[in-house]
Amino acid sequence: PVDVSAAVRDAVAAAFKPLQDSLQAAPADVVSRVVAAAPRERRPISEVFDIPGFEGDCEVWGPRGAVDIDYVWPVTYLRTALKNLERGSNFWQWGEKGTGKTKFAEQLAARLGRPYFRVSLDKTSEKAEFIGQDQISAGTSFFSAGQVLQAYVTPGAICLLDEADHTRPDYV
Repeated sequence: PVDVSAAVRDAVAAAFKPLQDSLQAAPADVVSRVVAAAPRERRPISEVFDIPGFEGDCEVWGPRGAVDIDYVWPVTYLRTALKNLERGSNFWQWGEKGTGKTKFAEQLAARLGRPYFRVSLDKTSEKAEFIGQDQISAGTSFFSAGQVLQAYVTPGAICLLDEADHTRPDYV
């Protein structure tokens, strides 16, 4: 059996390696200024997610987005997601269609005041749509970043690769 999450993770890492290398080569003061420019504060998780008794605190990046006050948090998934975000790590969600994976990512970003990117993938998706492509306008060529690349360079962004297992096999 194919480990889809590992294949997607490896494909995304390979696609962004040149960008990551250039960011790592940037002077430390430039990187620290970009990260420091994002407004952040630590707040109690119980307050941010309206879950009484939830221990710990989390980093809130800015004003809340479109919060669904009726959303019921799956506490185990929330705890895992917050730990991974704190470490700067990715996390994967899986489950049957309609179980709330997309809503979870959307509400997580809204509560934490983080930019949110949803990239819908399927067998007709082209790499240029999510990574980017060269374009020409008025005789000038330029690179137009796709949604995944935009998310990658946006400090604090949460990017949902929706239905990544449905993308074309030659992309993984």
